[in-house]
Amino acid sequence: FSESIKKGSWDAVIASKELKSLKAADALQFLKGKNLDIPFIIVSGRSNEESLIPLIKSGANDYVRKDDMFMLPQVLNNEIENAKLRKKHKKALGKLKESERRFRILAESASDIIYIYKFSPKKGYEFVSPSVESKLGYSVSDFYNDPKFGCKIIYEDDLKIINQIETGKFEF
Repeated sequence: FSESIKKGSWDAVIASKELKSLKAADALQFLKGKNLDIPFIIVSGRSNEESLIPLIKSGANDYVRKDDMFMLPQVLNNEIENAKLRKKHKKALGKLKESERRFRILAESASDIIYIYKFSPKKGYEFVSPSVESKLGYSVSDFYNDPKFGCKIIYEDDLKIINQIETGKFEF
């Protein structure tokens, strides 16, 4: 089993719980140990579904009883599609993290003041560039600790614009 998995690219693994030569739990543990996201489907002849709970908790994606083998193609297609979606999600998440890392490097090294302020669900600063210390004389923690800190240090006319933005009355 392990040699087969190492040699090829597999869409799914269908394992019988009753095999004597290879236990489904061992095969599943091998896949998880190698960090492989290959759908793992168990075929079981027992009507006692409780015996499958440990395998499902260990990461098996689904099961089909031998009496219901007509369902196997649909279960297999669903799990292969879910694996593709997980792969896409993981790739997109990796790209997002890389983009955030590049933004942070750029923002932290810029001499301009850059900040990200969140209006909802909870108001507050998500990012404040370190340049606020040299430009304004305030620490970054002053902004993080007080969501209204920026409003306390800006001109009155600018504060009116901020209030219009918050209430949705500002026209760009």
